[in-house]
Amino acid sequence: MPGMRARGPMSDREVRRAVQLYEEGYSLGSIGRALERHGETIRQRLLAAGVQMRHRSVLLTVWGETKCVAEWARDPRCPVNEDTLRQRVSAGWDPQRAVQQPWGIRCVLDARAAAAAAAAEFVDDD
Repeated sequence: MPGMRARGPMSDREVRRAVQLYEEGYSLGSIGRALERHGETIRQRLLAAGVQMRHRSVLLTVWGETKCVAEWARDPRCPVNEDTLRQRVSAGWDPQRAVQQPWGIRCVLDARAAAAAAAAEFVDDD
């Protein structure tokens, strides 16, 4: 690539730093810029170091654990698939509610809340 100089293999120190940055939530591109390395080299070294790569789009913290959406969707405590979880997060749901609430229950809860609100409007305070 123009403007990029070739460098030798990543040192063990660079690999440890890359793993640390990745676990802190930095993207491969950010790590590559920090270490002045090409992203694919970093990905290969992280995989060789035993780091499980994940989709970096959105991190959610629920129950004191921070994971990306794909990881939460694989978690046995999450009753919905990845697509549903992504839709919920995009719609602005609270992370714990998005991860924890079973599919299809929102409609029931929203209908109950609407009925309760409507009933409260007609209560006579005489």
